[in-house]
This record gives sequence, structure tokens and C-alpha cells, in this order.
Amino acid sequence: MEKMRKYLACLLLLILLSVKVYGHGGEHFTWTTINTFGLYDSKNNKFLPSFDINASLFFINGGLGYKNITYIDSKNLSGYVGLGIGSIIQLQTGFSKDGFSLRFRSDLQLGYIFEEMDSWKNLNKFWSVFLGQITVSPSIEKYFKNSQMNWYFGIGIGFSINNVYGIWF
Repeated sequence: MEKMRKYLACLLLLILLSVKVYGHGGEHFTWTTINTFGLYDSKNNKFLPSFDINASLFFINGGLGYKNITYIDSKNLSGYVGLGIGSIIQLQTGFSKDGFSLRFRSDLQLGYIFEEMDSWKNLNKFWSVFLGQITVSPSIEKYFKNSQMNWYFGIGIGFSINNVYGIWF
């Protein structure tokens, strides 16, 4: 198993070295984001690790989330659909075996916050192409009709890819 992890890490490094990621040109409202989250469970006063993949296409968004909840008999996987303004403002409805939830999240790419990391303007700079795609994602989620789950507050860090320009080798 350890050997497999090393091979996968080397493969990821080779892909990153040979890829141009286009993120901040033209279509600012079409993103796919992969995040790891630290979630705070307000009902049980615990911190939880979580993994999330989310896509936004102009005004429609959706995704899948996996919460590592070990102290509740939970199925862990949730599906989300929602409306918003690109990846910046997203209001989502969540569906899982644990019940119905409402979630607000925002995916903020560092290339939008810091102009020197904008990959479209600095396409030939290796550091800007990848660092500009790093994404910080705050989220708030409220579960309904589940006495064991209430409010979840989280902050995630991940990587975003523009759905229009994608990845070019």
C-alpha cells in the first residue's frame, strides 16, 4: 500500500509539472473545486474532517460532501444542489441519509484576491498558475429533522479549475 501511495504522489507531481491550468480568464462563474474541510459540529462540540467536490456553472451549483462523523450512526455522504452567483455565493440544499440540510458556501480563489497570483495575467509564471487556483471556502450548514445534527461551521482549503478553460497539457 505504501508503494502505491508513492507511485500516485509521483504521478501527481509529473502531471502538475506538465500542465497549464487556466483559471481566471473569460468565464469567471464556472468552477470545479476540490476541498478538504475542518467542520465544527455545534451540537456535539467536536471538530470533524470532511472532503468535498463542488461545481458551479453561472447560477447553478452542486456537489458531493463526505463528513467523517464517527460518533453518530451516519452514512457520511451528502449530495448538494443549489443556486448562486458562480462560486462566490452558493446557497445549496443537501440530501443525505442524515436528513435535509441548507448550506451556504463560498469558494474564493487566491487569484481573485491577489492580482499577482492571477493565472490568466501571469500565465508564464509557474508559481502564479498553481497558487492562483488555491481556494479558501467558508461554509455554514444547518440540518433539519435530525436531533443529533444541528449547525456545522467550516473552513476548507482546496484547488479550483475553471470549467471553460480546464487543464491543457
